[in-house]
Amino acid sequence: MRKIIFIVFLSLLLVSVAYADQFQMVDKNTGAYIAYAPVYVSESLIGHTDKYGRITINLTRGEYRCKVEYRGEHKRVKIKKFKINITDSIELKVVYLDLD
Repeated sequence: MRKIIFIVFLSLLLVSVAYADQFQMVDKNTGAYIAYAPVYVSESLIGHTDKYGRITINLTRGEYRCKVEYRGEHKRVKIKKFKINITDSIELKVVYLDLD
């Protein structure tokens, strides 16, 4: 029994802690939400924004390079790169992107 408790305790120490911060992607020029857009962190897809441009990102604390893909007026896919900072904050962080 002691071995099981020790192994569980040790595994909890070795697990890296992930934090969930919420972001909202907004077009800087029009104020429109960037809805249903795929969001990538370090070239890995982490999810899609909802209809209000919101996404929850679960990562360890720190600064990350991100990119979001969206469809322009002519149905062409555009990519915007930006940085986020994961701080384990409970408030919604708004990211204004210049989509022109």
